[in-house]
Amino acid sequence: MRQQELQTYFERTFPGKQDARVSRPERISLGWETEIFSFDVGYSRAGETIHKGIIMRMYPGNDAYEKSAKEFVTMKHLHEVGYPVPQVHHLERENSPWGKPFVPHHLPLSDKKLNAELVGKLTFVSVPPDSVMGTLINDITAESQSFILVLDDYHLITTPAIHQAMAYLCEHNQPQMQLVIISRADRPISISRLLVRGQFGR
Repeated sequence: MRQQELQTYFERTFPGKQDARVSRPERISLGWETEIFSFDVGYSRAGETIHKGIIMRMYPGNDAYEKSAKEFVTMKHLHEVGYPVPQVHHLERENSPWGKPFVPHHLPLSDKKLNAELVGKLTFVSVPPDSVMGTLINDITAESQSFILVLDDYHLITTPAIHQAMAYLCEHNQPQMQLVIISRADRPISISRLLVRGQFGR
C-alpha cells in the first residue's frame, strides 16, 4: 500500500478535509482473515490543524464482502452504546482502490500502536505460546483503559499451538481486557477453572 494511493483515495472520499496529508503508512500484519495497516492523516478545520491516527483492516478471501459488513456493523454498534472499541469511519467495498473491502478505525495518536514485533511472533507457531502471550499480557497490564478483544470465526483455527496460546491468555488475563470468542463449534480450550472462578460466561 503506497502513500500516494492512500493520499488519492483520501482526497476523493473526503473532499471536505482541507489540505489533507497522509503520512507514515505501515503494514502491521498479514493475518489469517484480515490485513492490517496504519497511517496518519493531517488536515485543516476552521484554521486548526487536526492529526489522526488510522488503523485500516482489509479483508481478503471469497467471503470478504459479507465479513467486512458484519464486522463494521458490530464495531459501530459497540462504539455507539459506549463500549471501549475503536471508532469505525466507514465501510469501503465497491470503490476500494486495492480490490478488497476495508474498514478504517480511528486511533488517537496518543495511544500505543500494535507491537509489530509481537504480531510477527504470533504468525510463527514455533515460538513458545507462553513467551508470546507473556509479552502480550505485560502490555495489557500496562494499559490504563479497559477494552474488549473480539475473536470471530474461532472455529476456523485448527493449529494446536494457537489454542495453547489462547488457553494461556485466558488463564492469565488481566481485568483491563474482556475477551470475546465467537465460534460455531466448541472451543478446544479448557474453561473449567474459569467457570469455577466466575470469569467465563456463555
